Amino acid sequence: MSLRKMLLVQTPDRVKANVLSYPKALQESPDLQERLAYARAWYAVRDSDGWVFAPSKWAGYSNMTAVAYLGNAQASMDGRKTEKHLKQWFNPLDEQSPEYAELHKELAEFAAEYGKQPSAMARISVISDGSSSANQSDDLVELIVRVVKGLEIHQQAKVRSALRI
Repeated sequence: MSLRKMLLVQTPDRVKANVLSYPKALQESPDLQERLAYARAWYAVRDSDGWVFAPSKWAGYSNMTAVAYLGNAQASMDGRKTEKHLKQWFNPLDEQSPEYAELHKELAEFAAEYGKQPSAMARISVISDGSSSANQSDDLVELIVRVVKGLEIHQQAKVRSALRI
């Protein structure tokens, strides 16, 4: 297998698509199944059937396929980079939380389908609920617009004048 330059994903939608693609790729690749127990950092997104899991390297690099993963996992992909990059869209679960216990159980059931179990050092992060800084900024802009619209006309004029930067 030839090595290729692996690029990090650039949007949360791409990460979600990667995570959702992992179970099918895993099902079709015995070699990928063999690596399942080695992953320590797992990323989870919810779909219509429940939680779906993928390891950080799968979730964090663009255009991920079983061939790309297997051919590049040790040489040109770095899980530390993907974990750092994915923090902007995912929240790590506290290992003492009930949610972690629930998702770890589901991850173990998922791995058991392939005769594996998660690493004893497995960590799970879940996609954030949409409260990213970009969404918060959009919410703030909407709030400001509503506030300005609620002002008297002369006050709105002062705001418009002050915003001419």
